[in-house]
Amino acid sequence: SAHLKGTSKAARAAAVLSQDDRSVALSALHVKGREVASDPSNPSISLVRYDPRLATYAPTLGVGEDDRKAVSQLRFLVSEVKVDLGLSSIRKPAFFGTIIILLGILEFRMHLHYLAQFALLSLFSRPIYQYTPGPLRWEIRYSPTSTTTSQELGLLVIGPLSVFVFWSILATVTWILNKITDVGTMTFRLVGLFGLVACFDWLLVMVLDFATAAFLNCLPAMEGNAVANIKAAADTCTVETYRLWFHFRIREGD
Repeated sequence: SAHLKGTSKAARAAAVLSQDDRSVALSALHVKGREVASDPSNPSISLVRYDPRLATYAPTLGVGEDDRKAVSQLRFLVSEVKVDLGLSSIRKPAFFGTIIILLGILEFRMHLHYLAQFALLSLFSRPIYQYTPGPLRWEIRYSPTSTTTSQELGLLVIGPLSVFVFWSILATVTWILNKITDVGTMTFRLVGLFGLVACFDWLLVMVLDFATAAFLNCLPAMEGNAVANIKAAADTCTVETYRLWFHFRIREGD
């Protein structure tokens, strides 16, 4: 133990590993900017500079072999994604550039989502009472009672689907261009960020619907004729999930 004083926790853990595991654990030790002889049984082994992607191995030394491999691989994957997207460290200029790109992608995704809904409504020749683009969401008003069930489900799906299709085209074009010339790291970062946002399009829409209190226009009045109140609320509601409920409520009843 006296020999291990001053070394990191990972170095002390490496001392009790088998010879096969020791070389892997040594690569994961947290030694910033210098090389040290950290293996007590073999002082000739020196540690290379610290690599945060390999440091995920040391914290899993006390668990089973299968669990250790699974956790290490998952942490390594998350670390790689953060590095590729420029989100590995807030102290790096690339982090703030990534945030700016991400905000632009979120805004573009939102407009693409609602534009696809508006285009499908126009294709169905449904009466549209209002469509007002905004910085966070669009106000699209139409009567969900004037659509068929398949059309209403299509309107619910077309937004996320259009975002995913656009990302697929963007990724394909980027891949083809990269075969011809070097498109640059920033282009791949943009494609990666757009793909990440596309996976959560439906969730982002739902969060903004509730964050902006848009659902308040979907609440029927409590007094008077219940059916008439529901139909009136359906015509003023702009929240996608509520419109689907209104459609089934009015067409199918309770």
